[in-house]
Amino acid sequence: MMSLAVVGTTLADDFKVKLKIALVNHESPKGVSVVVLEKGVEVKSETIDSDGETKFELEKGRLFEIWITKAGYLSQVIHNVHAEGKGKFNITLYKETKKIQSDKKQFVGIGREFVDVKKMTIPAE
Repeated sequence: MMSLAVVGTTLADDFKVKLKIALVNHESPKGVSVVVLEKGVEVKSETIDSDGETKFELEKGRLFEIWITKAGYLSQVIHNVHAEGKGKFNITLYKETKKIQSDKKQFVGIGREFVDVKKMTIPAE
């Protein structure tokens, strides 16, 4: 007599994103803030330990941005984070200078829509 074992598996509704964060001057990344946004709304946030690593589980079928900030350093943002994209990111934060100041709030909620990329021009600043 044969017995049939049925192994149940569930399809995960989440995908994993792993970040490895370093500072350009090789100091400890302890205290770096990582915020996950969906359409400008905070979904998750975390403060990094001295190892500089973090993992997030995010819902499939959604589009996220990840902001990495630390006082005295230029903020970094990862756009278009989704289940079919890259799942591992190595981020290096660079020191701010007096000429360049980053402000996370100035970018949050900006909607970008490109109708005809071939005719698009970039304004000189």
